[in-house]
Amino acid sequence: MAKDAVYQRALEKIRQAKQISATELNLDGMKLTELPPEIAQLTNLQNLVLRSNQLTALPEVITQLSNLRTLALSGNQLTELPPEIVQLTNLQRLDLSRNQLTTLPEVITQLSNLQILAFIGNQLTTLPEVIAQLSNLRTLALSGNQLTTLPEGITQLSNLQALYLSFNQLTTLPEVITQLSNLQTLVLRGNQLTALPEAITQLTNLQRLDLSRNQLTALPEVITQLSSLQTLVLSRNQLTALPEAITQLTNLQRLDLSRNQLTTLPEVIASLKQLRRLVLQDNRLPIPEEIIYKGWGKSKLSDGNPRAIIDYYLDYLTQGRQPLNEVKMILVGQGTVGKTSLVKRLCKEEFDPSETKTDGIVIRDIKLNLSPQSHHNHIVQLNIWDFGGQEIMHATHQFFLTNRSVYLLLINNRNSEEENRLEYWLNTIESFASNSPVIIVGNKSDEHPLDLNEKDLKQKYPNIKAFISISCKENTCIEELLQKICHEIKALPHVGDFLPKHWFDVKERLENLNKNYIPYEEYADICSENSITEDDKQKSLVSLLHDLGIVLNFHDDPNVNDTHVINPEWLTAGIYRIINYSDLTTKFKGILSFDLLAKILPNNDYPAHKHKFIIAMMKKFELCLDLNGDDLLIPNLLPKSAPESLDETQWQDSLRFEYHYLILSQSIISRFIVKMHDYIANKIWWRTGVVLSDGKNQALVKADLYDKKIFIAINGTAHTRRDFLAAIRSCFNSINKTFSEKSQPEEKIPLPNNPKIAVSYQHLLTLECKGFEDFIPEGAEDPVSVFELLSSIKPIPSDQENFDRIRGDMHFHGETIVNMSDIQQSGNFGIGHMSDGTLKDNAKAVGQYNEASSQNLAQAAQDIKALIDQLEGDYASTPMGNMQMGTEIVTRIDQNQTIKGRVVNALKEAGVETFKQAISHPVAAIVIAGVEGFLEAD
Repeated sequence: MAKDAVYQRALEKIRQAKQISATELNLDGMKLTELPPEIAQLTNLQNLVLRSNQLTALPEVITQLSNLRTLALSGNQLTELPPEIVQLTNLQRLDLSRNQLTTLPEVITQLSNLQILAFIGNQLTTLPEVIAQLSNLRTLALSGNQLTTLPEGITQLSNLQALYLSFNQLTTLPEVITQLSNLQTLVLRGNQLTALPEAITQLTNLQRLDLSRNQLTALPEVITQLSSLQTLVLSRNQLTALPEAITQLTNLQRLDLSRNQLTTLPEVIASLKQLRRLVLQDNRLPIPEEIIYKGWGKSKLSDGNPRAIIDYYLDYLTQGRQPLNEVKMILVGQGTVGKTSLVKRLCKEEFDPSETKTDGIVIRDIKLNLSPQSHHNHIVQLNIWDFGGQEIMHATHQFFLTNRSVYLLLINNRNSEEENRLEYWLNTIESFASNSPVIIVGNKSDEHPLDLNEKDLKQKYPNIKAFISISCKENTCIEELLQKICHEIKALPHVGDFLPKHWFDVKERLENLNKNYIPYEEYADICSENSITEDDKQKSLVSLLHDLGIVLNFHDDPNVNDTHVINPEWLTAGIYRIINYSDLTTKFKGILSFDLLAKILPNNDYPAHKHKFIIAMMKKFELCLDLNGDDLLIPNLLPKSAPESLDETQWQDSLRFEYHYLILSQSIISRFIVKMHDYIANKIWWRTGVVLSDGKNQALVKADLYDKKIFIAINGTAHTRRDFLAAIRSCFNSINKTFSEKSQPEEKIPLPNNPKIAVSYQHLLTLECKGFEDFIPEGAEDPVSVFELLSSIKPIPSDQENFDRIRGDMHFHGETIVNMSDIQQSGNFGIGHMSDGTLKDNAKAVGQYNEASSQNLAQAAQDIKALIDQLEGDYASTPMGNMQMGTEIVTRIDQNQTIKGRVVNALKEAGVETFKQAISHPVAAIVIAGVEGFLEAD
């Protein structure tokens, strides 16, 4: 976009702000090299955001904005500030991060009301003594500079509560910091600290201390005297042990010790009763990773169940232990490639040329000696899981494919890569077990050699460890394959894991029951008989056994948690019987009635009282959906062709969207039909498509499995169909995210006047980011408007994530270096996000929003209220406490892309005032100010 156009766009926003006497203005990311002088007319302006422009000097005209409280100038090219800035006597928050400032301009120190100063990612080597004049400063952010020490004058900042010094060059902690008696947050990540001074104990109000990415070899015991500490981050140091004195941190709630060299934990860690998050990943502890992962929630920034780790570890120390010495090996591949014949050969059995296909899963076990050349045999049990090749059952794989496994991908040497669906299977393994070794086995070497581009495949899929060509029929190279399997098992990091003796006894008892399933209560009784009486320990054990593939139990799902499946073959065989019942396809057209189950499932194995459990598991696997109280729909068994009555011409002038896949599984469209079943219109469905309705629009959604594309067409008014498309895209994205990154489709927008030409949605976002107004798509003759194409698509959370990635928002070594909540206590910056410069967007600023937006607003407000409920007890009910809690809430929103996208969209649609009312809490203004920092040009 030309410079004059950028300037005019900024000028138009200023004029609009003047018309409504705006107190906020956002000119973020416009690539401005100068500001229109008309900005001086905004006499009511309190908050001004000029981030990510190209300003080399601060225009003096800004100094006329006497009511300004927040000035955000990060991401420009400033080398100095004008002396006139001292006229901004009301300024409270100033962000100068990511400029080219080599010193802190002393003129800043005359801004006596300044409360928050961000100076991150500049080239600062020293801090001037006059910093002491900022007596009201409460937050000082100096991360990403080149500081080696701090001046004595910093001790005069008696109101300072948060100090950020990440990624500087500190080798010792300056003792002047220890005199900041009101300090509550101290972040020293990414320095070169090897110790801490004794005087740090003077920081009696310190609640959060981050010492990650330093060079600590032992936890300084002085830390244990910081009795107010709630969060302690020590990841990526060189710690080998924890002192028992850590128990003095009685208020500690979050402890991150990941990526150290810990081999033991002190038993007294159990006395940290307030602990809600314990991150121990990537140490050398004798704790299975499945237990380690329970220390946090969905991310390492959310709370988990540290008690599960501590209970396991204490049992491990006190009960005695026994090695697990079990490994799961999973065979996958297309039907009829010879998986069952290979299992027989591995079990030293004869080849059967008339072998029947596998229904569900067949599990066999063999004993292997991993050290045949040694005097000390290392015997492990290899549990071989043979998956049937029927595609409809592939949706169940996510519940069985785990990291603690070796994978054999069996292909037929006579078939092409496409016929073997080689990349489909490699992507499936990568989606659910990305760290597991894969051996590609080519069968029928007696008929054809294995012919693959092995080098390219290994580059694309690094977990491929070997290619071996065998013949099940002739029994050739089976021993070579077994040797390779042993080699990969020995390389698995947890093959020698020990279990506490009582845990191991429960495992063996379950394996020897010779039952397909038991009630959960019977499992609990077995645990109690083996001295595992606490409910939490019983749940931890069943969760571990589930992860190991020994049992199936979904204790977090109330629909199925009452049954403890000991034999996974029982479950999958039952589902296979239902799926393969021929009348379901030919006679009943994919509709299953409960009454029919008694005919399909043999009563001796599947009594009537377990039918609901089988169906509940099919729903969990997204294989079926409820039609009414007695009938179910199985999308994969629907007729292949669309109904004759379907008239696709009604979608000729529709809003269109497409997904182009490299690998398109049938399960994607069938899972979509299951997930969107509440919207199905008039039972218009078939195996690869469906018609949906939201009451205002109708959507035609269909998959072309041959061309690997999914097509979406929506009729209705422009505004309401955008909302419906957003809901459909969100559903597809939730399905797509369960697959590997290589499997992600390309999103396309067909041209309205020529739907055969589809433009990459990602490319359009890039063009918008770079400032292009129009372009000529490949295959078209005339330019098209970037804005018009994008305006037809309502953003969803993943769009915001993509836009942030394209725009290159500043991050520092993996962490966001400025949250807008650090520099804004209140205010809305909505004026800067008017995409077309019309006054209709001003309506949003005063809270006018359409009915379709209200659901998004309600959910976003609920998300924020949940965070408030979670954190409210951690902060004082004071303005500063609210500001700190708001800062933490914005940080958590920023780390959760789903919530972040929902909140951003709700703010765009509803406006600031309406959003504040929906949250109805003193932190609302602070949170909204932070969320405004996420917003980009619409």
